Amino acid sequence: MSKVTGWLKRTGRLVGRGARFAFRILIVIPFRFIFRDTLTVLLTDLRRGWRWVGRMLWKVINPVMMPFDRSFGAMQSGYPRWARWALDHKGTVAGITIAMTLVSAVMARALGTELVPPLTQGEFTFEIQLPEGKSLPYTDRLMKQVEDRVKEYPNVRTVFSSVGGSNENQFAKQTKEENKAQLYVVMKDKTDKLAEEQTINQIRRELDQFPEVTYKFSRPSYFTFKRPIEVEVYAYDLEDLRRAANLVAHRLESIQGLSDIKTTTELGNPEVHVIFDRDRLARLGLEENQVSQILRNKIRGDVATRYKEQDKQIDILVRASEDDRKTVQEIKDLTINAAAINSSSPGGGNAAASRQGSAATSPVPIKLSSVAQVISARGPNEIHRIKSARSAIVSANLTGRDLGSVSEEIRQQLRQLSTELPANATANLSGQNEELQVAYKSLLFALGLAVFLVYLVMASQFESLVHPFIIMFTVPLGVVGAILGLFVTQTPISVMVFIGVIILVGIVVNNAIVLIDYANQLRAQGLPKREALVQAGLVRLRPIMMTTLTTVLGLLPMSLGFGEGAEIRAPMAITVMSGLMFS
Repeated sequence: MSKVTGWLKRTGRLVGRGARFAFRILIVIPFRFIFRDTLTVLLTDLRRGWRWVGRMLWKVINPVMMPFDRSFGAMQSGYPRWARWALDHKGTVAGITIAMTLVSAVMARALGTELVPPLTQGEFTFEIQLPEGKSLPYTDRLMKQVEDRVKEYPNVRTVFSSVGGSNENQFAKQTKEENKAQLYVVMKDKTDKLAEEQTINQIRRELDQFPEVTYKFSRPSYFTFKRPIEVEVYAYDLEDLRRAANLVAHRLESIQGLSDIKTTTELGNPEVHVIFDRDRLARLGLEENQVSQILRNKIRGDVATRYKEQDKQIDILVRASEDDRKTVQEIKDLTINAAAINSSSPGGGNAAASRQGSAATSPVPIKLSSVAQVISARGPNEIHRIKSARSAIVSANLTGRDLGSVSEEIRQQLRQLSTELPANATANLSGQNEELQVAYKSLLFALGLAVFLVYLVMASQFESLVHPFIIMFTVPLGVVGAILGLFVTQTPISVMVFIGVIILVGIVVNNAIVLIDYANQLRAQGLPKREALVQAGLVRLRPIMMTTLTTVLGLLPMSLGFGEGAEIRAPMAITVMSGLMFS
C-alpha cells in the first residue's frame, strides 16, 4: 500500500511539472515573444518619431532661440558691470526709484476706477414704455415691428419680446401694464464686444424713430444694484420728492457718458381722486369710513360668495354696472347713503326712515359730488422707502467712461445742486459706487494682511527681521510696474486689479528670496558683501529670468482677452505680468 501511495505522489508531481512546462511552452513564451518584440519595435519607432519631432521643433524654435540666447549672453556679460555701478551710486538708484514711484502715483490718479470691468455677455434687454392708455394690441403691433427689424441684423441670433401684464402675484417685484414691453436680444458671438455695441446703438436708433416710445437699456446684472449710477433722493413730501428727482435727472443729462437716465418718481397711470369734505359729511350724519366702503363696493366690487371649481375658488363680485361708473361724472353721481340704496326694496327704505331720522338712513339719495370733490389726476408710479424714509432713485447707464470719473463729476453736480433742492430734500450718490468703496476697503485690508503674512513666513525661514524687510522692497516695485502696465494698456483700476496685486505680493518676492539666500551662502563662505551680491545676481540671473518668463508667457493668453469673460480676467493678468517684469 505504501508503494502505491509513493508512486501516486511521484506521478502527481511529474504531471504537475509537465502541465507547468506545457503552459510555459504554449502560453507564456509565445506571449512574451509577441509582446517583447512588439513593444521593442513600438518604442524604437516612437523614439525615432520623437527624434524626428524634436528636430522639426528645433528648426521652428531655433530662429527664436538664437536671438534670445545672444541677448541673454549680452545681458549676462554686462550684468556685473551694471551691478557694481548700482552699488557705487546708491543715491542715484534710490532717486530714480522714488521718481518712478511718484510718476506711477500720478499715472494711477489718471487711471479710471470701476467696480468690475463691463462684461460682454452677448445678451441685453430694452424696457419699452408707451403713453398711458395705449391698448395691449397697439403695444403688441409696435413690438412686432421692432422685432422684425432687429431680426434682420446679421449679428443677432435670437430676439423676442414680452408685452403687457403677466401672471405675477401681489408679491412680485415689478408690475407690468398694457403700455409696457420688454425686448430681449441674444447675440450670435457673445464675445464680440464691438458687434454688441453696434447692435445696441442700432436698436436705439430704431426706437428713436417712434416719438411716443421711451426706453431703458439694461444687461443681466450680478450685483446688488442693476445699474452703475444711482442717486438716492430723500424728501417727505411727494411733490418735493418729484421736483428734487427731476432736478437731479436734469443735471445728470449734462454729464457726458451717461445714458438711459430714469427716475422712480415718474407719474403713474391716470386715476380718480376723491377728496371728502368732512364738515359736510358731519352735517349730513355720514361717516367717512362708511362712505368709502360703499364707494369701494360700487366701483371695485364686494365679494358676495365664491364659486368653487375643483381646487380653485373664484370670487363673485357685486358692484355697480359698467354704465354707472364709466366716467368721472358718473362716479360723482353715485349714491353713497345706504338707506337710499336699499329703498328700492318694498318697504325697506320707509321702515329704515321711520326708525332713524339721520341723513345716513334717509331715503333721499345723496350723491358723492355733494360731499366730496372728485378729480382726475396722476399719482406717483411707485413710492420707494430706504431705511423707512421716502426716497426716489435716479439711475443711469455708463457709456464710454469709467465709474470713478463719472462718480466724481456727479458729486460736484450734487454739491452745486444742494442750494436748488426743495427744503428738507437731500441727494447722495449710491449704486455701484457705494459697492466700490466697500470692496476697495476690504481689498486694501486683504493686501495689508498678505504683506504681513509673507513677511512673517520669510522672517521665520531666514531667522532674521532685516533680510525679509529688504526682500519686501520688491513689493512696491511690483506695484509700480503694475501701474505702468495698466497705464500703457489703458485699463481702469478695478476689483480684479486689486486681486492681481494681492497675487503679485506672493509671487514677486520669490526672485528676491533666491537672490538673498545665495548671497548669504556666499558670505558664509567668506566672500565680501559687495562681491557676494554681484556673484549672486550673476549666478541667479538665469533661474530668475526663467521663472519670470514662464509666468509671463503663461499669463499672456489671459491678458490678450480670448473667450467669454475675458474682460474680467485680462486686468488681473496684466497686473501680475507687468508687476513681475518690472520688479
